[in-house]
Amino acid sequence: MAKKSAKIGVLLGNAHAAFPQRLIENFCEWADNKGVQLFFFLGTESRGVKVHPDEEEEDFDYQYQTIYDYARFADLDAVIVVYGCITTAQNLPDKKAFLQRFHGIPCVVLQAECDPEDGVYICPDNYRGMFECVVHLVREHDRKKIAYLSGPTNNNESLVRLQAYRDAMAKNNREVTESMIAYGDFSEYVDDQVEQLLRDNPDLDAIICGNDEMALAVYRVCEAHHLKIGKDIAVTGFDDTPRSKYLEPPLTTVRQLADYMVSCALTTALELIRGEKSESRKIPVEFVQRGSCGCKYDADHGYHKNFEKSEESISDTIDRLTHSYQRTLSGPFMIRKLIQTAGSLDLFLRKAMEELQNQGARNAYIYLEATQEIASIEEWKVPEQIYLAASLIGGTISTYRRTPDTIISMGGGLLRKNSGKAYYAFLLFDGQRNYGFMLVDIDRLDVSFFHMLALQLGTAFHYQELVLTEARSRQMLMEQNDLLNMNATVDELTKLYNRRGMIEQVIHMAHTEAGKTAIAVMADLDHLKEINDTFGHADGDFAIKSGAQILRGALGKQAFISRLGGDEYFAMIVPKKEWSQEELAKELAAIGPRIDESCMTFNLLTGKPYFVELSHGVISVKLSSDLDFTKLLEEVDVQLYEDKKLRRKSIRRELYQ
Repeated sequence: MAKKSAKIGVLLGNAHAAFPQRLIENFCEWADNKGVQLFFFLGTESRGVKVHPDEEEEDFDYQYQTIYDYARFADLDAVIVVYGCITTAQNLPDKKAFLQRFHGIPCVVLQAECDPEDGVYICPDNYRGMFECVVHLVREHDRKKIAYLSGPTNNNESLVRLQAYRDAMAKNNREVTESMIAYGDFSEYVDDQVEQLLRDNPDLDAIICGNDEMALAVYRVCEAHHLKIGKDIAVTGFDDTPRSKYLEPPLTTVRQLADYMVSCALTTALELIRGEKSESRKIPVEFVQRGSCGCKYDADHGYHKNFEKSEESISDTIDRLTHSYQRTLSGPFMIRKLIQTAGSLDLFLRKAMEELQNQGARNAYIYLEATQEIASIEEWKVPEQIYLAASLIGGTISTYRRTPDTIISMGGGLLRKNSGKAYYAFLLFDGQRNYGFMLVDIDRLDVSFFHMLALQLGTAFHYQELVLTEARSRQMLMEQNDLLNMNATVDELTKLYNRRGMIEQVIHMAHTEAGKTAIAVMADLDHLKEINDTFGHADGDFAIKSGAQILRGALGKQAFISRLGGDEYFAMIVPKKEWSQEELAKELAAIGPRIDESCMTFNLLTGKPYFVELSHGVISVKLSSDLDFTKLLEEVDVQLYEDKKLRRKSIRRELYQ
């Protein structure tokens, strides 16, 4: 009988960055040697997929931490928490509370110390490595004013390295002021922080970076200021990522022994699984001298020679990137294909698995929350159960209904067939809702690509939900209209309330919900006359109905929506329970962008030669029995008018191609 492989979960954040990617590579290599099956639960954040330093971060990065809770559904024999990488990306609760989520499972913690009851830790000697880096700059290069670019303040490794810098500077009689320390996020998009350090310290002659990624920003900014690295200013990093030795000049850094750390972690996890005792420990780091600190280096040997040695692998990399680029072009079409099946969850899931298979997944699973109502992310808590919705096993695609056989409780296990050496879990969410996650058996180099597919799949789930919700809402509305005399209160074209119906609803709400704060939304279909004149009244009617559909999707089930006449819509949103000031402000700010996003998604999918777009105004209103509906319309119309100033001059697509 074949020996059963140990199942080990690896919780890892910031998965797009160089050092976490190296850890994934090392884990996969050592897993083969040690005969274990790995389950990677990967968090990341919007800055991990930035393409420009000025690009704003999304405001829903905190959602990524929910992927770690889903690890509790796998029947893992042990879990390895790469805590330093996780806290780079997430605003987690305190370390002890986070580790307690996995109480009862043998736990190994990397890059942070922990209490014995919470696990065994394996931690690189960050303090000694950073201390040695400062001493080198002072004693070997006589650098006088050395600034420090720190990582985030919620990251243990970042804090340890910062303390080592402070202590080493003090021991070597170098002054440190607060203006000499800037705080980044361990990504390369910290150009503003580097600029601030140079402005505040014009006599700066060295910058120590908390990791190699941030050093990339220092190189960019110094080049822009015509500062020659290694001569005018010394620069060092930490981690020794593969890219660091190919910079010009090569980056002086501190090497984390990732391969050794991963080997120790897997060995320790297997010892704990067998019930053996294992001790926490610190592992050494290595200071690596290159040209960026001012040390002499042979450019031909240090840079070009390395390039020549890597020529074959670089050629392979170019081929892989070309293939990846071509594959990425096909990614956006996945949403279009899925949307065509949005009316049926079964067809939708089957098409999703086909797309995952076409993109290289050997085996794949989609798990959704088992609750009837999918909670919004602000209210999200780890569910007690999830259910297997679809699978790809050995080339066979299956979809499942929510039944006792497909429902999984915590620790129940995730795989229908125990095949594959490494699985990667990606969250399925769309920025507002968390649907579940997908678990895929893929090549390690495809992790970033499948993360992109997971984001697209989350968006498609949102659209599919809107389609089903809209269908249910239409049915409910038809039933209500039968009871309330449809011709009197409902607009025949859009099936929304007409002006009379809306006035009745507002009067009713003003009395029954008196004292509550509601939100009023006025929307106007842009350039309806141009659509009618250019494309005909049938298209004008289509645009009016589409505007109604867009508002239904953007405003949700709680909204009472009406067509006041012509191209005008009006909606009222009354919360089930009173909003706090913060909640109200957040909702007021979010409604406009949601309408714009819904319009953009609609226009990507329609083949019409014109855009369907809505100008909008949004205000809050205190409900009371003496509410003046006419005055309310006038107030919200002011906001609508301001938004309309920013709109296109024409809705014809041909003018924007």
